[in-house]
Amino acid sequence: VKYPTTTAERAALSAGFLQASHLPNVYGSVDGTIIKLQTVFSPARLRHVFRPRMRKEVALNVIIVCDARGKVLYFDASSPGSYHDSRVLQESDLWTFEEGRQPDGYALIGDKAFPCKHWLMPAHKNPATGNMTRDKTNFNKWQCKARTVNENVMRRLKAAFPILGRIARITPETLSKVVATCI
Repeated sequence: VKYPTTTAERAALSAGFLQASHLPNVYGSVDGTIIKLQTVFSPARLRHVFRPRMRKEVALNVIIVCDARGKVLYFDASSPGSYHDSRVLQESDLWTFEEGRQPDGYALIGDKAFPCKHWLMPAHKNPATGNMTRDKTNFNKWQCKARTVNENVMRRLKAAFPILGRIARITPETLSKVVATCI
């Protein structure tokens, strides 16, 4: 796992996204996934914090950044399941690093949940009128195609390491270390 910190590294990675999805200057895709925990193993005083919205189970929310070939460039496995993907990213070291950098023309892509920054391009949200321009619709289509790499990586990780795809019988702290080991 090595996050690209130089313009040259980002340029090299962006060729993959340009070829796969016609999106220029995109070097990675960011998304989150929920990894479930058994309630007994999370501290009672923290169960509400680790519970994802609209769900009964307790979980971690893991953010993963991948390149176009599915190589993991960055991950954060320290946030409770109740945190939204955007909040997990905003509280990560990646956010701090990117916010402190000068813009270099390269960006990550993410779904509509993420904020728009000079280094992060989320999909366009549907306007209140319900009509989106053709250019925005096309961008969302290509961006969605490019972001499938994250879904595939998460699916492969959960298939290769069953503890990630089932309800883990360990503490949140230990599960965070297990995720790091699996990635």
